[in-house]
Amino acid sequence: MLSLRRIHTQHMQLRAVRRVVHHGGTLHIPVGVQLFDVDSINMREVGIVADFCLGAFPEIQQMEPRFRKRLYQLFFPTFIILECGWRTSLTPTPERIVLANGDYIDSADIAQFYRSGNEPLKKVDSKTAIDIYTPSYTFFREHVTLPMTRMGLDEYEMYALAALLFWDYDHEKMPTEVRPTAEIVRMEVVKELTFYYRFVKRWPDETLRLPQLLLMVPALQRMTKRFVEDIEMGKVFNIYSIDEITYDIINLRG
Repeated sequence: MLSLRRIHTQHMQLRAVRRVVHHGGTLHIPVGVQLFDVDSINMREVGIVADFCLGAFPEIQQMEPRFRKRLYQLFFPTFIILECGWRTSLTPTPERIVLANGDYIDSADIAQFYRSGNEPLKKVDSKTAIDIYTPSYTFFREHVTLPMTRMGLDEYEMYALAALLFWDYDHEKMPTEVRPTAEIVRMEVVKELTFYYRFVKRWPDETLRLPQLLLMVPALQRMTKRFVEDIEMGKVFNIYSIDEITYDIINLRG
């Protein structure tokens, strides 16, 4: 399972880097965050997730910079959704969406999350934000977190989903030149996942498990699309500000 083990190694490194980048390497007790905190978290994630991609998906290292950039732009918001769903599914509190730094969004108390912060550029109209974003939290819980919880999605299955989503050759924004490589890598990941089910986990229902996992891909894609649209709506309605680097990545600018 060369591909999945490589992703595993790079993800372990990513988690170690996160402890330093987000908390200075010190012990951190998770807390509930507000909207302006998430902007700061995602801004720190941009660089370290890019490093993760270079190590986890070495095929991109020989590609032109413009192709590498586009693949990363397509993947970054999807990876946020995938990881948040997976981390949350491992906890007994599905209403608390666990972020990359270990803190969480309490979706049971959205009013607190969208409460106006102290920074003048990030004032939030809580009522408007709740009305706009509550359907997305409901979709995330019903179509991402709860299915992962019911499946008991493990880390290698999460790595497989990450690879399938990174090499999403059916995405309308995927460069045509990249699609042959994406198709080859995706097929290899499915083969490795089949091997994992059969010889590592030794699950008797492997023929059902794989289709069940693959059904997560369109749900994650739909949730990512909502996530990107919600960010755009936040700017249009002046609900919050997002740093330009993260915004440009998520909205495929440049």
